[in-house]
Amino acid sequence: MKSKIKYIGLSILMLTAVLLSACSKAENSEIAPGMLSDYSKSEDTESGNEFNNEIGSITGYYMRSYTDYIIFEQSYTSSQPDGHIETYYEPVEIYFAEGEEGEVPMDSLKTGDKIEVDVGLIAASYPGQARIYGLRLIEAGDVSNIADQALLGLEDCGIHAVIGEKTEQPLVTRHSGYFVRTETECFLLPAEKYGMLAGIDLLKIHPALDVETAGIDVSGVSLDGFKTGDRIWVDVMLVQELYPPIAPIYGAALIEEGENSDISQDIVSKLEELGYTVV
Repeated sequence: MKSKIKYIGLSILMLTAVLLSACSKAENSEIAPGMLSDYSKSEDTESGNEFNNEIGSITGYYMRSYTDYIIFEQSYTSSQPDGHIETYYEPVEIYFAEGEEGEVPMDSLKTGDKIEVDVGLIAASYPGQARIYGLRLIEAGDVSNIADQALLGLEDCGIHAVIGEKTEQPLVTRHSGYFVRTETECFLLPAEKYGMLAGIDLLKIHPALDVETAGIDVSGVSLDGFKTGDRIWVDVMLVQELYPPIAPIYGAALIEEGENSDISQDIVSKLEELGYTVV
């Protein structure tokens, strides 16, 4: 049987992100409350509102998708009596005006690098958007530097982190799902609503055979540490449209542990019909 290859479509991802009302760009730029608390502020005497009127710097982790992002932490004290500190992750789409650039080219960065950017107004949307006026690399890193909560929040908007170097299509991108182990094969139950794996209920996965792709060494990639029911990340470049579809993976990481009971009986029955036994 001939297989078809499904590539990550840049234009499709961009269109998906635009169509998501909860994750769309704000029509007018505003200051996102609490995002840049260290900025100096001025008062609008006519309206009595405060606004940022200076350029300040923020530090966070770079993430590449179809556009570029910085993700930084914001901590808030809970109103509960114990004064619990909660951490939120603020993703901001960043861009230079035409002809401008930072101390390092943005194309040279990888997802997970720690960076500092100079920024003014940030659009109060999710994710935020901001023109930046400077960019500096603080420390090289990888996608493990970015919190799962931040990646999952962006995935809900159809935004997936690019792993490895910036290359021509297809790209290697990160996706979440639930792991299922059978006696002979491993499967992923994709959790995303938007993206390359949307609409796939059962994906057969195996470590990629390529020694290196997009600057990613896959020699150490393994699924041995996961058990049925675990929620995991997988890094995928393409999907072979068989049934069930098959994808080589270029990385895998645990989000949270689970149990066999977390997998629905419908999935177990479907695998049994295909000749697999869940373990």
